[in-house]
Amino acid sequence: MKDKFVKPRAVERETKRKDSLKAVLKSNLNFFADSLLGGNQAPVQAYMKRYQPDTCGILTYKNDRLKENFEGIATVRKINGDKGRDSVVVIPPFNYCDEGDSYFFNDQKLPRLYTQSNCCHPNNLFVVEDIDEDGTREIGIFYSSCTSRFKALNIYSLQQNEWVKIAESTFDIFTKDPGKVKFNTLVRKIKKGEFKVCNFNDGKTTWETITMKAVLRR
Repeated sequence: MKDKFVKPRAVERETKRKDSLKAVLKSNLNFFADSLLGGNQAPVQAYMKRYQPDTCGILTYKNDRLKENFEGIATVRKINGDKGRDSVVVIPPFNYCDEGDSYFFNDQKLPRLYTQSNCCHPNNLFVVEDIDEDGTREIGIFYSSCTSRFKALNIYSLQQNEWVKIAESTFDIFTKDPGKVKFNTLVRKIKKGEFKVCNFNDGKTTWETITMKAVLRR
């Protein structure tokens, strides 16, 4: 009679597979922190603690690929407060629930900005004025789907510890070369809670006025 407490071979193989993936994931994260971030463990620790659920499966990479795709750390205007600077880094998904890259900040009080794009670059994130005057500046990204000529400027506000999109404008790269414009100049605060954002589309440049309260009610 078989011992009912002995694991079937299939279960044992699955356990070994998961343990192997966890080991590779740990190696990936250590490499990312030590070799790419200069020993800064905070972003990868934040990813594992907040955004790596046990139910989503583990996605791993060869370390060479992580190095090849890494574009460094960008410095941006201070988001939370008036003095100093913040830095931002792009981290790829390490699980199958995340469908794209995420922007992480050196200020650990700020949550990540998750995207559904695999064409994120640290210099694509920019900081604008504190539109709602709550002490935290709004941020934006030049958002790319990788292939189309039509990109976007997505603007976000921190609401209840989550980045909420408050505007999206069209950015046709046949109308405007993104390499020849400062993205933060394309978002202009009008007054508290109101701003305008620039659209480039089919050879035309237009400005759209956005009221934050109207957007956040949706």
